[in-house]
Amino acid sequence: MSIKSEIRKFFEKVIKKVMEKIGKHEEELNPVPGLEPSPTPSPSPSPTPDPGQTSFKPVSFPNPSLASCWEGSNAQTRHMNELSPGFTDKQVEERLDWAKNRGCNTVHWFVCNQGDGEKSGYSIYGKDPKPGSPDKSTVALMANRIRMAAKRGMAVVLWLMADDSSRWNETLLSNISGYVNDLKKSGLLDMASGVVLGLEMNEYIKSKSVAKKLADTVRKAYSGPIGTHHTSGSGEFAAYGDYLYWQMAPKQGTEAIKRSVKAAQAYGKPVIAFELERNPNRNSCNAAMAAGAKGVGNW
Repeated sequence: MSIKSEIRKFFEKVIKKVMEKIGKHEEELNPVPGLEPSPTPSPSPSPTPDPGQTSFKPVSFPNPSLASCWEGSNAQTRHMNELSPGFTDKQVEERLDWAKNRGCNTVHWFVCNQGDGEKSGYSIYGKDPKPGSPDKSTVALMANRIRMAAKRGMAVVLWLMADDSSRWNETLLSNISGYVNDLKKSGLLDMASGVVLGLEMNEYIKSKSVAKKLADTVRKAYSGPIGTHHTSGSGEFAAYGDYLYWQMAPKQGTEAIKRSVKAAQAYGKPVIAFELERNPNRNSCNAAMAAGAKGVGNW
């Protein structure tokens, strides 16, 4: 084969490849009528997270912890019940602003409260506790209110049981693992700055073994600080918590308050002087903290 023939064949191959590419490009620009291009697949939608499980970092438990949980001559206003659907979000916003303006850095809120005060009769299950079946709308409302507090830089301590709630507490204590698992799966535990096992828990928890089981179960699901609370002058289950929320008889003088805090410290736990009065009382709070309390409930 001559050199000219070889050169001619080489250029023929090159021209053929170029024409093939041009033809392919034209087909892409001018598709054959009636032949639809393959649709671009849509991405699968992300699963909707359960209420409360969106990314959230709780405010760290402060030192000192300053909260104001009651107002009125005899605690008619119950700030601990602000997770209740009986309050509107606007009302809760106003109450949070009231607390923030008083210098509070903490709120204490019940997640289940059958009958203790203003707007009670609510739980993570809706109206009536049924471990295994949290009410998603109620959980979402609670999670949103925790975010309201966090936006103001306020720690949120969740209380798992209230007093004046004997039937509900009996139901919850009969299935401790189910209740705690529901709190965990709902995301509410992970949003808490702290947890208290119950208000005046020695009224409805009649044995140390049950108190220990409750504390141990919560501790497996929650890594933050855990507190215990009892009737006035008692610290029966203090050993199972990280903090002792100390109940006092109201209307004590400052020296009596200091002595009471010192008595509470004998249990070997940091003390939160929780219910010094039935309404805000700065002098009583200052007396308690002067004696070594790490927080108060009547700021």
